[in-house]
Amino acid sequence: MTVQHVGDAELHFWLTRSVGKVMGISFSEAMAQGRLTAQDYASLVTACRACALVESCQSWLGSQKSQAKLPPPGCANAKALGALARGHRSEDRLDLEWEGQARRFLALSLIPEYCPDGRNRHR
Repeated sequence: MTVQHVGDAELHFWLTRSVGKVMGISFSEAMAQGRLTAQDYASLVTACRACALVESCQSWLGSQKSQAKLPPPGCANAKALGALARGHRSEDRLDLEWEGQARRFLALSLIPEYCPDGRNRHR
């Protein structure tokens, strides 16, 4: 069975929040406006936790002198953050929901008792 490493929740919460801030995104405002749900926000942090580019992200954050139009190269949340930065509720939110569902399905399919035929298909 392949085990995917996920990073520290607190670190990735702050990375997600910091990238959003540099892009001009207020997650609190987006939630108040109905453009982002608490589940969406949690999915952003979870996607960040699975990203292997932590040092690159931290370096990118440290080098920003003004508002950025794009997240760091390779950002797992690039599409969703781009939509939030543009102020859209949009299809991008639906993509985020679908990606979260796909990740949950994949995670469950790695656990034999959750596979319909009782076998782990990803071995």
